[in-house]
Amino acid sequence: MIDAHIHIHSNFDTAALIRYLDREDIDACWLLTWEEVQPGKWPYRHLPVEDVLAAHTQYPERIVPMYAPDPRRSDCLERFRMFQQQGIAGCAELKSAVNWDDPQLQPLLGYLNAQRLPLVFHMEAGRRGYRFDSASRFEHFLARLLNSGKYGLPRQTIEWLAGILPPLRRKMDRGSYKFPGYLMDFLSLEAALQHYPGIRFIGHGPFFWRNMAADPGPVRYPSGKIRRAGIIDRLLREYDNLYADISGRSGYGALTRDRVFAHRFLSEHFDKLLYGSDNYFAGQRDFLDALKLAPEVYRRIYHDNAAALVKR
Repeated sequence: MIDAHIHIHSNFDTAALIRYLDREDIDACWLLTWEEVQPGKWPYRHLPVEDVLAAHTQYPERIVPMYAPDPRRSDCLERFRMFQQQGIAGCAELKSAVNWDDPQLQPLLGYLNAQRLPLVFHMEAGRRGYRFDSASRFEHFLARLLNSGKYGLPRQTIEWLAGILPPLRRKMDRGSYKFPGYLMDFLSLEAALQHYPGIRFIGHGPFFWRNMAADPGPVRYPSGKIRRAGIIDRLLREYDNLYADISGRSGYGALTRDRVFAHRFLSEHFDKLLYGSDNYFAGQRDFLDALKLAPEVYRRIYHDNAAALVKR
């Protein structure tokens, strides 16, 4: 077993990671960073490469270290090369407010292509969001309402109230931000797949997985039956260098929304899919095991695909 997408951070340190691997009978994991040099007000958690390498030094047989520098930094490629010399096995997780055709990203992609390295990328749609710096319970609850729309008062209703309550409007204006999105264009992704055939692109994230369906709608995490396969079904079929990890709420949610479609999707693309958790422990393995897939499908998703993508 390989968990190909996991992080350590303030709530999940190296010791907790090893306990998780032992408890779940997972032999090894890919340990990923998150680096943005100029994050906005949107939720961001810095996950430094130094912590990844320290964990790898402590448990070299259990941890495969990965690093994705923010391509907007002037020393992006130099940093990646430096840390590659210290053991970094691939580029992950690329989660930055750029697009695939951004000139700042091309030097890194060119190097990964020449080195034939894997690249785990996070796709997430842009949106308007809200974040309040105060510790006020009301403001915390208000941000949850505005950001998710799942607590009985949709955003439209709150916007209407703000139109007649100036204090609420001023509060919302102070807390609002525009999230530009991460790598959220499939047209330029397909061009990158063609231009950089040596990179093993590994897709992940809400915008990637909601497009498992042809009609995903505007929500980040769609639900309900899938009537027609979306663009990632075609891209996985047509491009040998595109893979996907099924981690996180996005991957888990995409599969569990329609068991029949999930069985077909996993059975068809099993040689391009990687098991992972992204620290989202919602019973992914129980769900996958209950689908009664062919033994080769489980072997490839749980271990062989990830093992073939990294040099150890």
